[in-house]
Amino acid sequence: MTMDKPAWMEDRTKERDYNAKLVYSKDAYHSGCWIYSERTGKLYTPREFLESDEVISWKRGEEEKGIFTILDPRKFRYLILENVKNQTEEAINLEKRIDEYYEMSPRPKNKKPKFNV
Repeated sequence: MTMDKPAWMEDRTKERDYNAKLVYSKDAYHSGCWIYSERTGKLYTPREFLESDEVISWKRGEEEKGIFTILDPRKFRYLILENVKNQTEEAINLEKRIDEYYEMSPRPKNKKPKFNV
């Protein structure tokens, strides 16, 4: 004999989160875009976003603005490649500065130290 919970006791937070994610997913799908989460740094297809563990926080009936961005994944790829390029240039410049600072070139061995006795 199992007792089902009355409807008013059921947890409807998952349903609310799903419905909120459904709004973002539909917008992204119809515009041919994907969804980027600022919180986790992940990029989702509309279907992946619906199935994700992302949580949409609600305050006074409105979800937090700016957490999720609908964007073209090709533009996102371009931004990532630009970031990699900039980081690589910074790493090369830092390596040059380190080499210059510590004079990484070998010193000649024929010089003998002078000692005053």
